[in-house]
Amino acid sequence: MTIFPIVFACDDKYIKYTSVTIASIISNSKKNINYKFYILTEFISEKNMNIMNSFITKHKNCSIEYVILNNLESSSFYVQDYYSITTYYRFYISELFKQYERVLYLDSDIIVDSDISELLLMDFENNGAIAIQDTKHSNFIESGGDDWYSKEYFYNELKLSEPNKYFNAGVMLFNIKKINEENIQKKLFDKLSKVNCPKLQDQDILNSILTRYGGVKLISNKYNFMTSIRVNPYKISYKDIICSRIKSILKLINKDNKPFYIYHFVEAAKPWKSKRLDRLLFYKYLFSIHEVTPPICFINEILNENNRRFPMWWKLFMKFFS
Repeated sequence: MTIFPIVFACDDKYIKYTSVTIASIISNSKKNINYKFYILTEFISEKNMNIMNSFITKHKNCSIEYVILNNLESSSFYVQDYYSITTYYRFYISELFKQYERVLYLDSDIIVDSDISELLLMDFENNGAIAIQDTKHSNFIESGGDDWYSKEYFYNELKLSEPNKYFNAGVMLFNIKKINEENIQKKLFDKLSKVNCPKLQDQDILNSILTRYGGVKLISNKYNFMTSIRVNPYKISYKDIICSRIKSILKLINKDNKPFYIYHFVEAAKPWKSKRLDRLLFYKYLFSIHEVTPPICFINEILNENNRRFPMWWKLFMKFFS
């Protein structure tokens, strides 16, 4: 059976949100593929590990492992806003997973709404990674930037020459052999030591190094669909949810016509703690009885932690019609 290694980076507090992303992957998985989930972390409690293990082992073609990163020099990782140092764990992927030819990395604020197994066969074309253009930031840079994210920072500090090739690091397919041949991990840490305060943290460093040394193949934004909650937000309505369910029952869903395969809830206002217009997609995989749902204790934690209260009709709708 073909193995599909998928890596996440999270801490004990965020594992419940990671479980929703994993539930969405399993909901759209192929039975002839072995989905091997890895959690990069400094600490996950035994309690939460047991919860995740019980959840994953219910599915015969899925398994999970925890890779504990010990003795990290946290002070060397610059962190700002709502980010944490877990984003920098991506730097270690090529070293930790040498046994694989390719590894998919996913952020935990993502919903996988379609089968993505074609990533196992996608041609790297001798590039170190496959990723998706970050149109928000590439367009911003190309238009002139501002005092905070200036062209000078982009060109002079990051040493990048083409804004349209700036990618989002939330969905990345790593070509492990190529990255190790190019000694990318060392280059990443060397660059991090020279850029005092990377504006978008490890994403800037990954762009700086991979676009110049390993090479990055950019693919359709359907694999990392991002919209701003302020500019042209993507709205998912109850009607959309119902239509999607009916098409699924009648087997009328055509993947080519889907607007996205992977949906990324970028920006700080995450769907579990805000009223952003696309939040129903997150709740579809949190509640629906028609898809794989995460552990019930994690569902309750998410709702309680974010003070989310819903009327009974709403819960019934999401359970039976999503």
